[in-house]
Order: sequence, then structure tokens, then C-alpha cells
Amino acid sequence: MNTFSIATALSICASGATNESLQQMRKVLRHDFVGEEKVVHEQYQKLANRILNSDAQTKFSIANSAWAKQGAHLEETYLKTVAEVFDAEVHPLTGTGPINSWCEKKTNGLIKEIVSSLETSLVLVLINAIYFKSSWQVKFNKEQTTQQPFFTSTTQQYQVQMMTQKRDNFRYLNDSQFQMVELDYGNRSFGAFIILPRESVSVDDVIRQLSNAKLVTLRQQLRNSKGVLHLPRLDVSFGVKSLVSPLQQQGMTQPFQGDFDRIGANISISEVLHKAVVKLDEEGTEAAAVTAVLKTRCMVKQPTEEFYMNVNRPFLIVIVDLEENLILFLGKITKPQ
Repeated sequence: MNTFSIATALSICASGATNESLQQMRKVLRHDFVGEEKVVHEQYQKLANRILNSDAQTKFSIANSAWAKQGAHLEETYLKTVAEVFDAEVHPLTGTGPINSWCEKKTNGLIKEIVSSLETSLVLVLINAIYFKSSWQVKFNKEQTTQQPFFTSTTQQYQVQMMTQKRDNFRYLNDSQFQMVELDYGNRSFGAFIILPRESVSVDDVIRQLSNAKLVTLRQQLRNSKGVLHLPRLDVSFGVKSLVSPLQQQGMTQPFQGDFDRIGANISISEVLHKAVVKLDEEGTEAAAVTAVLKTRCMVKQPTEEFYMNVNRPFLIVIVDLEENLILFLGKITKPQ
């Protein structure tokens, strides 16, 4: 799951919200901590510009688009804001084909479809696409990759291509609930954190504790350590998944009823879709994500000894902008390949 993609798509949507919908979206998106809407827009532009230009060795792209139904009488001011603030392309909403082709192009072919059908009541589709590709600072030796078991449960296992790396200078944390190691990309502007829960701790328990603030604390506890890491190659896909229920559980309920007068009359969110793909091997990582918001007319302690970390059971991978401590991708890996 790409949290940055989801937040961006919903921020574009929030720019047209009013009343209770606007307040709920600002709270869920943590915009209240940033400032007024103008400040939020300014901070997004600064953040996007910095991420896109922070590492010449990393390919990172952010693409936004708005697909508007002709004759829907949408507010031109909103479409102008979308284009100017979020650098979004504005296209006519004519069918799924152009949308999916756009997504495929913007994700370098990793995501070929985000919508399979469009309801006749749809008047606006907002899309964010993210693409990331970078090489490890320290690559894995392909000759040391072997076939090893990965335990999906205490009783079930299957064979994976397990990469191995032995180093004297891992950034490593030995926590009571998990092991965590940092693997840097490119010029170290981006990094991946591999989090392996203890056998008595579930991945979901760790996810519930994870946030940008928590990640900052964990990074401060990392220490240079000598150790051995076994990590499976990844080729996984998340999606297409609906985010409606998780968003409503966080308190974002009114946007699915209405209050988007800055876009047009009687408009509500009908669906929020997300898909992410992550590929990880000895050389580095390639990842992409697409988030689509569909809007419709509504009825009115550290070790000194060498550590050993064998990632042979469900784990987390978190790809982070290290300068901002911003989580870009978060993946719960239960079956790596």
C-alpha cells in the first residue's frame, strides 16, 4: 500500500470539499496539523518537488489527473486548482480505457488497470499514480541466493528465492516485538525498513503501532551492527482494493454522503480504489501505486554480538523518504512470490 498516493488523491478531493466533509477529511489526512488549506497546498508542492529531485540515482515520479464528465457542470475554479496546485492533467471522462492506459503509462507498465467499469452517475474520477525504482546502496550477491522455505503459517510453507547479505555495518534494531533492519537506496535519500515480528507477535499488531512518528523513534534506536540477513525476493501486488470501509472507520463518513459544493452540486465520493505493486531483488526495488477517487451525483536495549535475521515468515517492508521520515510504501508480505 502506498500511503503517499492515497494521501495525495484524497488531498485533491478535499480541495473541493465543504462543511462536515472538509472537516472530516482534514482530520483524517492530518491537515489540521499542517495549517489552512493554502498552507497544505504549499507544503504539498514543496514536498513533491523535493522528493522528485532528491536523488538522481532514483527514478521517482508523481502523476495526478482529473477525469471530468462533459456536461456535468463542474466548477472551473476547482479544476483550475487541481491543475495548478497538484499539476494534474484534466481529461474528459469517456470510459475506462483512457484511464487505465494513463495509469499503465505513468507506472511504467506495472499497473495496467485500476477501474473495470464506470457507473453512469459518475461525474469525476481523481487519480494519483506513483512510480519508484532504485538500486540498493549495497547490493545482494546473486550467487548467494538459494531456494529456501518461507512459512506462511506454523503448518504451511513454500519455496522462495532467498537472498543473503552479510555485513559489518547494518543499521539494526533488536526489539522485544520484532527485528528491524534498514537497507538504503541510491544516495541514501530513500530507504527500506524490513520488520520481522517475533513468532509470538502478528504482523497486524506491528502495523497498528506504526506511524511516521513511531518510525522516527525506531530509526533513532538503530545501531551499526554486524550480522546476516536473509531476505526473499519480492514480486507482490496489492489490489485493486476498496478503501471505503477503512476510511469510514477512521471517521471519514460524510464525504460519502456529500458536501463537495466547491466541485459541483450534489456530489459525493462513491468509491476509493487503490492498487500497489512491489518488486524487490538483488539489485534493488521497483514499485508503483495508483489511487482513484470516484465521485458521483448523490441523492440529495541493542546487541553487541552478531545478529541473525531470517525473513522466512510474514513481515513488513516500509519504503521511506529518509529526509522527511515519510512513509511512501507499506507492505504486509505474507507470500513474497
